[in-house]
Amino acid sequence: MSYKIIDLQYINNTSKLFNFFSDKEYSVLFDSSISTKFPNTRFDIIAANPYKVINNIQDIKKNLEITHIPKNNKYDIPFYPGAIGYFSYESNHESFNITNNKQNDFELPDVTICFYGFAIINDHKKKSCFLIYDINKIKKYYNSSHESYINNIINNINNNLNNNLNNNLNNNNQISQKNNKFIPNVSFAQYKKQFDIIKELITQGDCYQINLTQRFELKNFNFNENYTPWNLFIDLKKKQPCAI
Repeated sequence: MSYKIIDLQYINNTSKLFNFFSDKEYSVLFDSSISTKFPNTRFDIIAANPYKVINNIQDIKKNLEITHIPKNNKYDIPFYPGAIGYFSYESNHESFNITNNKQNDFELPDVTICFYGFAIINDHKKKSCFLIYDINKIKKYYNSSHESYINNIINNINNNLNNNLNNNLNNNNQISQKNNKFIPNVSFAQYKKQFDIIKELITQGDCYQINLTQRFELKNFNFNENYTPWNLFIDLKKKQPCAI
């Protein structure tokens, strides 16, 4: 692997930086929620436009490569361009011959692993921001010289910031409107009953951990071109920030 790093302008609010990527294919933001409430969080990571997407757990090993991570004395690098994704709890059911009774009403794959050619790291401790990319992967998969591809990304980011295209981050907090309510898919009584069962299972030694979840649905609400899922994330982050 041959990596190159380009310094960018540090921005204390990475959401403004990610605003350019929010509508890009398989865009990812690892948000540390740096704030006075969480002053010790450090890295935000952005990636977008993967060169490969895998939705089959059997294909993952075929696409893994042995990578030598070069030593770098100038930058603290939490992530080199490569794989980002998720494995659902159901992803390994087939291996253990477990029947999957989950209702997949969103038609999401049980596994999604994306391979990215570049990433942007915002370091809140050093007050620095940089773009790191894999020269060989950019050349091979993006049908472009790595210089022109990366320069195009940087120019678009700068134009986005300089032209104040991030104004849609300052929306009217639409999830706070009176008629918008988050409705859980289980009642409090049902949730308490399930919780009590879990406590008993743990006490009896049948298990040591169970992840009990519930779904919340936002009633009387429609996304549109002026209010996207990205805007919803911004609103939720303001209401309930959490450090990672």
